[in-house]
Amino acid sequence: MEFQQVLAPLNVESGEQCVFEIPADWGQGRALFGGMAAAIAFRYLRALLGDAAKVRSLAVSFIAPIAPGPALLKREILRVGKSVQHAEVRIYQQDQLALVMLASFGAARPSSVEHQPELMDLSAPVLAKLPKQGPVPEFTRHFDYELTEGGFPFSATASVHMHGRNRFSGPAISGPCSVEAVIALIDAWPPATLSWLQAPAPASSLTWSLEFLTTDFDYAATDWWYYRAEIDAAHEGYSHIEAKFIDAAGKLVAISRQTVTVFA
Repeated sequence: MEFQQVLAPLNVESGEQCVFEIPADWGQGRALFGGMAAAIAFRYLRALLGDAAKVRSLAVSFIAPIAPGPALLKREILRVGKSVQHAEVRIYQQDQLALVMLASFGAARPSSVEHQPELMDLSAPVLAKLPKQGPVPEFTRHFDYELTEGGFPFSATASVHMHGRNRFSGPAISGPCSVEAVIALIDAWPPATLSWLQAPAPASSLTWSLEFLTTDFDYAATDWWYYRAEIDAAHEGYSHIEAKFIDAAGKLVAISRQTVTVFA
């Protein structure tokens, strides 16, 4: 099932809670790919707030694996201020809380502080491409990947950096890239610490936060988007990774931060 087809049933008429069928072909081991889970949660929330609300930050806790099949989604607006709204989505499966997303939306305001990051150089050569077949997570077949620094998972590449670019593959997603598609594109990258390992081992995101510099994207989901991750620290089975997400013109559009558990 294609990305837009998965999200299509989620709309404002769904009410404060709804039962949603988790797709079977977006898996990551025994669980749903986290980027798809977060995209589902955000679409359900955005349908309530409307397209005019601009998301500024998301905080996601992955509490339990989400499996294919029915799940219960609940959404709530926590506070509406003059320019900022806070809202929450929860996903339950088999009466167990599986995911919580807190979202902050903010209208643009005039400010005396204005600083735009410089455009980034995207000219690094491609080192490797992720294959569509073989021992790769099922969801990665929906994307194309090209690595420009570091290593892919389980390559015994002890680098604190993972740089590259990715895009949706297959049928084109029409129009400019959506926030939901950007969420999926960013989380489609594996944790950079997995490249240090010599053999497959379990790992999962514990928490994930996203900060959006803009939601007015100039490129489509099928254009190349650039990802630059750096491991800040890895200790006692937990790694802390910050990443920048950049459009094809070199403009920084989002900043990601993850706490990842690694069982190796």
